[in-house]
Amino acid sequence: MIPTPNAQLTPASSPGLIGQNMAPVPPTGPPAQQSAAFRQVSPSQNTMKTDEAIYKAKGLELLNSDQTQGEFMTVLKTGDPVTALVNALLLVLQKLDAAQRASGTDVADAVKLLGAEEFFNDLVSKAKAARIFTLDQAHLEMAFSIAVQDYIKGEVAAGRIDPAKLMQQMQQSMAKLPPAQRQEITTAMQRIQKTAQNYKGGQ
Repeated sequence: MIPTPNAQLTPASSPGLIGQNMAPVPPTGPPAQQSAAFRQVSPSQNTMKTDEAIYKAKGLELLNSDQTQGEFMTVLKTGDPVTALVNALLLVLQKLDAAQRASGTDVADAVKLLGAEEFFNDLVSKAKAARIFTLDQAHLEMAFSIAVQDYIKGEVAAGRIDPAKLMQQMQQSMAKLPPAQRQEITTAMQRIQKTAQNYKGGQ
């Protein structure tokens, strides 16, 4: 589940489990090879659902491409499991951002965050299949929460995400869900944020 952005998001790049290479930075890597697909994504022409499907497809293609999969596997093998997952997810999002900007198109912030969960699950599956590591649910939630919060803070600092606009987009998406599912997501988000805060000493 995606933790709702708020004014209390904190970076995970403090001393300890998460190393200094975790500091959010503007993407500098080469664009994804199939960046042309981003030209199909236009908020004025497609629904958010369509944009989400295309974004997720491009991320999974990037994760499983013969040209780039090795890079993600190397990241998953570097450092402790939580650090590895956080770094790997940030790398996916940064590469997709680079491809998006190279094609001169826009992908809604909410679409990016919805895609992040799909990419994270794929990374977890890869780590488990390769017998690199297996984490319990609490640590998985912690890694996901930290990665998404770091990504948001980095994008806000770079002026590429408007927190108020992102919050509005997420609220609109939630409003379309059945009440029971909204409650489930809200409860999960609160649990994830509490887990991350406990990990960071209450910060």
